[in-house]
Amino acid sequence: MAEINYQLIDFDNRGDLGLKNEPFELFGRMKIDRLNNNWSYEVEIFTHKRTMAFPDERYHLQEINQNGFALGAMMIRIVSALLFIKNIGINIFI
Repeated sequence: MAEINYQLIDFDNRGDLGLKNEPFELFGRMKIDRLNNNWSYEVEIFTHKRTMAFPDERYHLQEINQNGFALGAMMIRIVSALLFIKNIGINIFI
C-alpha cells in the first residue's frame, strides 16, 4: 500500500526546496484533454517501466510566492507493518 502526502512549502520548511530530486518509476501516463468545455482523459499503461528524474534547481521561496506557491510531495509505503518514506521531489505550481 502506498500513499502520497502533499504539504505547502512555507517559511518553516523552505529548506525542502533544496532537496535533491530522486529518480522515480513511470508505469504509465494520463492524457488529459478539454474540448467544447468537456474534460476527457485516456490512460496509457507502459509495457516496460521507465525511470525519470526532475532536474535539480535552485528555488527561492520568496520568488516562488510572488507568482504562485510550492508543494512538497512524499510517498509513504507500508510493507509488512514497516513504514518506508521516500521523498519524490518538489512540485512548483505557478
